[in-house]
Amino acid sequence: MADVAPTTQDVSRGRGRPKIVDDFVVAGRIVESARDIFLRAGYDDTTMDMVARQAGVSKRTVYRLFAGKQALFGAVVASHRQTMLDLPHADDEAPLFETLTTIFRADLDPDSISRRDALTRLFITETQRHPELSPLLNRHGPRQALDLLTEWLERQAARGRLAVTAPRSAAHLLLSMALGPTGFGDDGQPRWPAPAERRSHVVRAVDIFLHGVVPRDRPEAAAKDENR
Repeated sequence: MADVAPTTQDVSRGRGRPKIVDDFVVAGRIVESARDIFLRAGYDDTTMDMVARQAGVSKRTVYRLFAGKQALFGAVVASHRQTMLDLPHADDEAPLFETLTTIFRADLDPDSISRRDALTRLFITETQRHPELSPLLNRHGPRQALDLLTEWLERQAARGRLAVTAPRSAAHLLLSMALGPTGFGDDGQPRWPAPAERRSHVVRAVDIFLHGVVPRDRPEAAAKDENR
């Protein structure tokens, strides 16, 4: 039984074994069904029976692929992370600005962004109600995102495309700029850019990360380079 849905690597290892490919497809359908039901009913009122029924599989199949509802929650978080970051991402010679806006899904359509934001709010709400879910959220969400982006920045630095001496710190800063909340409402809940503003927000974050805000001919720019 898995914490998250089988990955494409799992599928590739099973080449010639159709059952593993089938499990990958079925697990994906189960995760999509769990995501929809979590959004509609909340974590407490979601049952494995509901998930199995919506996915069109038996409850035995759900339990064969996922240890329980917490594991399904972790799988939904992992699926959600992929709508936030297009990582792992193949290395190529495309301009870094273009690649980073792609990695941060700047071209995601407004409906998909609205669903993504609804899931983010769900995760915040449910981990406040159920602290035991917080490690799952961190492991399959922010921590994995940080690891993947750090690895990508390290590779670009090794290729001489970026001058980054502290890739993990740089990844943390970029994630905060591009995906972090832009403020908090009167209810204390975080606020993100409206779906129609998301692309311009990501573009600004990537531009500042790559180019900074001080003109290159200013003395401050030289000081910035020395302290990088």
